[in-house]
Amino acid sequence: MRRGEYAVAAMLWLAGAAAAQSVITSPQSFQGLSADGLAPPNTTGKAGATQFVQFVNNEYAVYEKSSGRPLQGPRAISSFWQETSGPCAAPNGGEAMVEYDKAPPLSPQNGRWVMAELTNTNPAYYCFAVSETPDATGAFYPPYAFKFVKGQNPSRPRLGVWPDAYYASFNIQPSGEAAAPLAVAYDRLDMIKGHAALAPVVRHPKAQINFLPADFDGSTPPTPGDYYLEVGGSSFLSLWRFFPNFQDPSSSKFTPIARKLMMLSTHGVGCSINPSQWDQPFVPQEGAPQALLLAYPEQLMYRLAWRNVGGVEHLVANETVVLSSTPPVAGLVWFDIESPASEPVVKQEGVVAQPVSANASSYWIGSLAQDLLGDIALGFNASGPQQYPSLELAGQVFGGKADTMISLGTLVTGGGAQTNTAAWGTHADMSVDPTDDCTFWFTGEYVATPSAGFDWTTLISSFQFTACQPPPATASRTR
Repeated sequence: MRRGEYAVAAMLWLAGAAAAQSVITSPQSFQGLSADGLAPPNTTGKAGATQFVQFVNNEYAVYEKSSGRPLQGPRAISSFWQETSGPCAAPNGGEAMVEYDKAPPLSPQNGRWVMAELTNTNPAYYCFAVSETPDATGAFYPPYAFKFVKGQNPSRPRLGVWPDAYYASFNIQPSGEAAAPLAVAYDRLDMIKGHAALAPVVRHPKAQINFLPADFDGSTPPTPGDYYLEVGGSSFLSLWRFFPNFQDPSSSKFTPIARKLMMLSTHGVGCSINPSQWDQPFVPQEGAPQALLLAYPEQLMYRLAWRNVGGVEHLVANETVVLSSTPPVAGLVWFDIESPASEPVVKQEGVVAQPVSANASSYWIGSLAQDLLGDIALGFNASGPQQYPSLELAGQVFGGKADTMISLGTLVTGGGAQTNTAAWGTHADMSVDPTDDCTFWFTGEYVATPSAGFDWTTLISSFQFTACQPPPATASRTR
């Protein structure tokens, strides 16, 4: 069996949407940014103390968290550094990331907004804008511009917040060379004060591209040194840890913790080498049999979410896989890695998919996170011969059946097919509200109505598992 083509007979779920009524609260949703003349949209968004900030391509908007009321935008991301004459004033390259930093010495109510984007220049720069207060419509410190080596051509940035640094990953591809991963740590402790930042610490690990840094959720902060996860070339996961020293970069360490953390066949999922044709569009859409969409299989999807649940560290992540070649159907494999710092083990691995058939919908572009009790929520795209591109939810109540998620329902049903391009956004964003540690926030792309042009739009939704109550009700639970 080829890598990416999964045997999942015992692992499929197709629960009714009614399951959501007793497991999660009714999702509250409002529209996010919509087509801006570019495709695909790369959608990220985070909740802060009172606001939700969404970044899509070259624009951002600020919303009131409690009502969804727009507070600012849409505005060009370049507005953060347009008043400067430095390299960040150059054309931006899209794929912007947004974080709400509440790691110590900050707090959920007094955090900082972190906006980051690549410039479309050679050499490229990674530009940061850090807010002075928890108000994303307020003042930001002068921008930070971190230079890449000329000719590296960085792409696919992924950003994670950690108490000791901002950690990022990129794919780089110098002319005539194969693409390779790049891991970079940035001087967070100076940046949140608006001080001059020390030089980034850079490492070139011998790993696969689309390397993913962990992003911190929860009220219990992790110890210094962020985690990086990759899908290995021989059907395994590899876990690394980055220990930067900004004062003495030569003493920094980028250490493999587990080279072959798990074979993906551990839970009955067989795989080998991914065939090259899966790099081509194969996700169908209702009413447009020739308009296939890209699914980006065999790549870890944003985010790699870290959380301490009852004294145990967890890392949760997902990737898109190919369930069948005839017909081509995509699904999602998700992982729950426990105790990454000491004895990492894949405690759970599951598949979220429809049973393969001629009319099966594909599931792809997932993002997941855990609340304070360890409940897991996964948001993703769904599309098929009888379904327009939509947004759906799956999840697992902590302590539920291992390796299994149930349907939590449809967030929004698509109303049209995307026919002018096969490109689809390479990430959605699921995170947890920092003020209550229970409310999930998810933002992703879908198609609302038929159109001959750029017809994507985005949704912003919030919900929580009914069992989760904000602190001080934080009684520990064990699986």
